[in-house]
Amino acid sequence: MLDFYFQGHIGDAALEMKSYIKDLIDGSMGIALSNIKNSIAFNDKEIIISSIKNEKSIDFFRARVSEHFCEYKRNEILHIPFNQREKISSARFSIQGLPCLYLGTTSYCCWLEMDTPADHQFNVSAVSVNEDMKILNLTLNSCDLEHLLALSNDRKIFQEGLKLWLLALSSSFVVRQSNRSFKTEYVIPQLIMLAANELNLDGVSYYSKRVKDDRLASMNTVNLALFAKYNGEEKFSKICKEILLTPSVNFSMFKQLNYDATYRADDISPHIQDTMYPKVIGSFERQYQYSETKFYSFDKYLLSLKNEMKNMEQ
Repeated sequence: MLDFYFQGHIGDAALEMKSYIKDLIDGSMGIALSNIKNSIAFNDKEIIISSIKNEKSIDFFRARVSEHFCEYKRNEILHIPFNQREKISSARFSIQGLPCLYLGTTSYCCWLEMDTPADHQFNVSAVSVNEDMKILNLTLNSCDLEHLLALSNDRKIFQEGLKLWLLALSSSFVVRQSNRSFKTEYVIPQLIMLAANELNLDGVSYYSKRVKDDRLASMNTVNLALFAKYNGEEKFSKICKEILLTPSVNFSMFKQLNYDATYRADDISPHIQDTMYPKVIGSFERQYQYSETKFYSFDKYLLSLKNEMKNMEQ
């Protein structure tokens, strides 16, 4: 596939990737392909293997960085408009001129993806999406694969998991020199995006590449890249019509609030905390319970604002 690409046969490389992904999702048992709500990226593997449907909404967040304090409005939080394509740069799952809407499962995930900005620069919105959208799941590492095999003796699940792991591995190379014009590490994931889009999928989920070890990335540092499909729209893809998001909140401002301004978030239970396993961040040498961080409190506060918006719409 890479040989085709580097020889200039980009169409052949894309066709080979499309064939690989089509074969993977045609016989999927819910590991590689699912809707967002019941994706293995956002749920315990035990739930997916036992075919139990998730009853709770999945939480997402989106961030913007600014040098000065500001509050981003809805249109400023969404993907770069189509009529400003000149601003759309190459990213892991998007090519120049074709935007994706990148979301994270926690504010901490967004903070990592924005290159760990200072508190006063970090602005975050809580986001709700159409959870029926079909996505390709690339959140699978060697430990996840072993976990799947321990949960099920189904040979089909093993074969699907193995093929998916190879695809996830090939799209997970970290960019060490961000100032390069061409990033070889993005070739495979961009081919995945083009193929998945052509196969009428809505997006891709994957572990943040800024985590020290993706064995610590389960659920709390998962990215969702939704394809901003273009059908002649002037500014925004039709997926944006199905998205609810709060005005942005500045992290530094949030940390200045008194308890009586945040008490309403006490009964908020983020989706990742209702899962079976502890959620930690950091490294294997020094780990922290995510629920004991300011990021977690920030998540809860943002989700309380989102719930208020939902109640106002009803």
